[in-house]
Amino acid sequence: FTGVLRDLTEKKENEKQLSDNLAKLSAFLETAVDSIISIDEFGTILSFNPSAERVLGYSSQEIIGKNVRSLMPSPFRDKHDSYLSNYLNTGIAKIIGTGREVVVLRKDGTEFPADLAISEICHDGNRIFTGVLRDLTEKKENEKQLRDNLAKLSAFLETAVDSIISID
Repeated sequence: FTGVLRDLTEKKENEKQLSDNLAKLSAFLETAVDSIISIDEFGTILSFNPSAERVLGYSSQEIIGKNVRSLMPSPFRDKHDSYLSNYLNTGIAKIIGTGREVVVLRKDGTEFPADLAISEICHDGNRIFTGVLRDLTEKKENEKQLRDNLAKLSAFLETAVDSIISID
């Protein structure tokens, strides 16, 4: 009889480390406050985290496999494919690697302002784009309320100054 023994300790440690890293990454995506959506180079949605489900109103099952255009109101929806195609053909990034304020469309048809940051990775010759969305609705409402309050204060002060001047 001939036997061959191989020490699998290192292989098992590597597998455990890989499994632990995948679990941490999954936990990060599942618990992130911001909506995280990834698409392929054709605009097809590949992943949709729970925050995206909550904010946009779609379940992962119903949106994965659809084009990301479905999350955009017109006229942005109509232009998205040309933006993506232009980037893939020229390599000139207009939004990838930067942040931008955009308008996003929920499943119920309502629109909301959001910060969008897009990154790109290449894996096995495929390009994957990941967008991180942060809903700005509350921030915009607070800013509007602040502007309104400042306008009221300004009008009050102007009236008060006019009253003081007319007394003199």
